[in-house]
Amino acid sequence: MTQIDPSMHVAHDKPVYDQRWSKSRGTKDSRILCFRWPKTQVEFFYLQYNRLIRRSIESYAPKRRPLRLLEVGCGRGTAALFQTVELGVEAYLTDFSFDALKIARDNFSEFEAPCRIVQGDAYQLPLPDRSMDVVISLGVLEHFPDPAQPMAEMCRVLVPDGLMISMNVPERPDNIQRVAVRLNRHLSAIQRASGWGEAKPWLDATRSKTGDVFRTYDGAAHFAEATRRAGFHIERIEQVNPFPTIDPLPRAIEWLVVRGYEAFMALRSRFQPRNNPYGASERNARCHFVIARKPPT
Repeated sequence: MTQIDPSMHVAHDKPVYDQRWSKSRGTKDSRILCFRWPKTQVEFFYLQYNRLIRRSIESYAPKRRPLRLLEVGCGRGTAALFQTVELGVEAYLTDFSFDALKIARDNFSEFEAPCRIVQGDAYQLPLPDRSMDVVISLGVLEHFPDPAQPMAEMCRVLVPDGLMISMNVPERPDNIQRVAVRLNRHLSAIQRASGWGEAKPWLDATRSKTGDVFRTYDGAAHFAEATRRAGFHIERIEQVNPFPTIDPLPRAIEWLVVRGYEAFMALRSRFQPRNNPYGASERNARCHFVIARKPPT
């Protein structure tokens, strides 16, 4: 396990994310919520993530309604917003970036959906014990040297038998994104020369994720072990997203790429009906989900 002082990595990463969210507010990047017919790759990817979360919550189905759902490291807040619109959850959002929370509030306001927003650190969630039914995080825990620490906080705020869903994106240079790295470099050079599209200066060299922040190289086994140390019982782990991000692209071409990804999933559903069409091998997967429960007592 990588040994890094938590206070040092937070002190380094927070201004990076503040700048990242400040620059993306008002751009297409801040509005990626989609319920059907995605137009961009990011909309397509997050639609699949949100549907997986919805299915997990629906199978959880406790008697209490509405469910209190907390999104930790919410960023745009669109994962919680999707579940608010689709399932009627009572959404709570927290992030350490004020600029991220401004974007999240904008997104909820657009749908006239209620939410409660609290600025805070995942190491010390600003919520009381046993106050949430579901806690979710997307692309957050891979930024912690020891994800068991924020997971323990998630466990603390969950009711007994509460549900934790974490989507993690570790640094994996050999995943399916590898096939698009060279192409993305050429596309970026063309964009810089021609001036079309949004620059997205917060992205790393692969054009697929935020750059210049801590990100673990450890895979699903590392997160499973951290989940157990945090006090959870794991229900399942799913490796997902077998598609690379090709970026930047003109709108029409990106629309065609998304239609191609959808066609690929439709074929997988037809010929492999028992498998998740968005699933992937551990090597090729862009990320994985950990779905776990807090013990009932």
